[in-house]
Amino acid sequence: MQKKERLYNFLLSPALPLFIIGILIFLPDYDFWDGRIISHAFIKGDLTGVDFWFSSSGWHLQLILIKLAYYIQSNFLISGTFILKLISFLSLIALVNESIKIGQKIYQFSDSESRLFGMIVAVFPAWSTLLSSVLFIYIFCTWLVFFGVRLIMNSKSILKRNIGFILTLLSFQLNSNFLFSIGLGFSFYLI
Repeated sequence: MQKKERLYNFLLSPALPLFIIGILIFLPDYDFWDGRIISHAFIKGDLTGVDFWFSSSGWHLQLILIKLAYYIQSNFLISGTFILKLISFLSLIALVNESIKIGQKIYQFSDSESRLFGMIVAVFPAWSTLLSSVLFIYIFCTWLVFFGVRLIMNSKSILKRNIGFILTLLSFQLNSNFLFSIGLGFSFYLI
C-alpha cells in the first residue's frame, strides 16, 4: 500500500516532467536559436559582441549571468553553456516550487491540486526557452517575480519583504513583469 502511494505521489508530482525536461535541456552540448552568439563568444573567448548586444538592449541581469558563466568557464574548465543551462534548469525547478506554494497559499488548493498545478507549470511549452542561453531569462525572471511577491505578501520580517522587493525589481528586466507582479500581488491581497 505504501509503495502504491509513493508511486501515485511521484506520478502526480512535477518531479517526473522535470526529470524529462532536465534530460532534454542538458542532452545537447550546444546552444539554440539566438543563443548561438553566446556559444560562439564562449568558444572564441571574446565577449565583446555579447557585451555590446546585451548592454545596449538593457538586458543587464542576463549579461551579468553570462559573464559569470564565462568567468567560471575560463577559470574552472566547466562549460559556460552548461552553467547557463544549469541556471535555467534550477530556475524552472524554483518556479515550479513557487507555483506549488502559490497554489496552496493563495488559491487554497489541496496538496494534490497544488502538485498538479506545479506539473502544469513544469510542462508549459515555454520551458523550451531554457534551451537557449538568450531566452532562459524569461523563466528566471518569472521565478524572481513569483518568489519576490510571495516574500512581500507573506513575510512579517522587514528584511524578507525588502529581499522580495529587490527580487521583484530584478524581474522587471522583462517589461511584462510589471503588470504580472501587480496582478499576482493583488491575488495575494484579495485572499
